[in-house]
Amino acid sequence: MNEWVTGELASVDFSDKRLDKRMRIILDRVGSKPGASLPAACKGWDETFGAYRFFNNGKVTEQKVLSAHRDATRKRIAEHKVALCIQDTTKMNFTGRKLRGAGPLSITERIGFFNHVTLAVTPERLCLGVLDVYM
Repeated sequence: MNEWVTGELASVDFSDKRLDKRMRIILDRVGSKPGASLPAACKGWDETFGAYRFFNNGKVTEQKVLSAHRDATRKRIAEHKVALCIQDTTKMNFTGRKLRGAGPLSITERIGFFNHVTLAVTPERLCLGVLDVYM
């Protein structure tokens, strides 16, 4: 396990040690291969299916997944005199796919999600982390 994963997820708490451990494994794998798909990042099908089960678990929400990273980001912000909290909205277009929760984008024929993110950066453009996500 990469040392940065342990630090980044120091406060992870899904109220289930198995989910906490799985979150660390997923971040370690995806962090080691950031451009890869989940199956390509994981070490075999057992790990891949474990990751899919993790994301399908009712205790796993976007806010719970982000919580420990948000805590680590706040610690990094405290180390700087100035941090900028930048918000942006991205359209995630999934037209033609049936996805639960997807809705119309700015053109009603397009289906997908709006993803609102708040990113903390320094004036020198050092990324400190994500503070909030709303989809």
